[in-house]
Amino acid sequence: MKTPKLSVLKSGYWYIYDHRKRVYFGKCDKKTAEIRLKAHLKERAAHQTPPDASSVATPIEVIAARFLRAHDGYFKRDGNVDKQLARFKTALSFPLALFPELPADDFGAKKLVETRAAMVESKRFSRVYINTLVNCLRRVFAWGVENELVSAATLAGLRAVSPLKRGRSSAKERGPVASVDPNVVAATLPELPPVVAAVVKVQQLTGMRPSEVLNMRVKDLATRDDGLVVYTLETDKTAYKRALNDVKTVILGKKAAAICRKFSKGKGDDDFVFEASPGCAYRSDSYARAIKRAAMRAKVAHWSPYQLRHLYATQVRAKYGLEAAQVALGHKTADVTQIYAERDKTLAIKIAKEMG
Repeated sequence: MKTPKLSVLKSGYWYIYDHRKRVYFGKCDKKTAEIRLKAHLKERAAHQTPPDASSVATPIEVIAARFLRAHDGYFKRDGNVDKQLARFKTALSFPLALFPELPADDFGAKKLVETRAAMVESKRFSRVYINTLVNCLRRVFAWGVENELVSAATLAGLRAVSPLKRGRSSAKERGPVASVDPNVVAATLPELPPVVAAVVKVQQLTGMRPSEVLNMRVKDLATRDDGLVVYTLETDKTAYKRALNDVKTVILGKKAAAICRKFSKGKGDDDFVFEASPGCAYRSDSYARAIKRAAMRAKVAHWSPYQLRHLYATQVRAKYGLEAAQVALGHKTADVTQIYAERDKTLAIKIAKEMG
């Protein structure tokens, strides 16, 4: 039988294809890989049986590299890479630092607990975010099972690890995001560039996410007979959860609509309403930095764009109740009925008229 050809990955791992399965010989020099190959062939000849999927000892480093390569461009929204890919890279950085050459099937529940402990000791993340990172690792291993790189038993062991509970670990707790004081916003506005100040005002009047305002195009706005404007989002944070034709719309009150009309004047349908430069929208991070610097110049407490959304939710809930806040912010559950959706639309119109 022909001897399998030795190949090497960019990461330095040597491997062969044996009966259409990859068999790894570790991160080493070529001579060592050849010795390991001979030992492998000798053992295979002694057993006279082809290796099964469970005998393929794929290192964690290889699975991590293949997972990230397979998902390059997968987590995208509005043409930009979503933060989810960065979360996977952060999560994977810990087992890669602790057990880079460990076969994935040896990364069981105890190794996951050790990895989580390292996350806690780093003091970089809150308890809730550490649980999120651990779930990211489980998803990587689930992908490995799907692609026959990891055994299902390994994934079952990882899923048996309970999440960190509040008050029962040394991980730091993250406080709830508070709404910003309207007086602080008012003091910051004069220090902002006109375009950024306009975005802040629209956020404050509608409760939209920063990205939803920043990615608004002229063609996305349609004026109703009563003077309100309907903003149909081309895509949004939760678009992947909805049906193909189920698009998100936001109803702009007369104040918010007037601001959008002002900045849309003279622009083409495909142009952004609020541009950082001709043809270029503001990025969420640059928008946040502009607010931070303006707050420093105004000598008020630092605040972030998402706090405007919390402020809006607080104001709507205080005036109209919890259901109205859910409607105004576009929060829906999977089992919403058509009757409930129609009632939501009516209530959203009422809120837009009165709130701005």
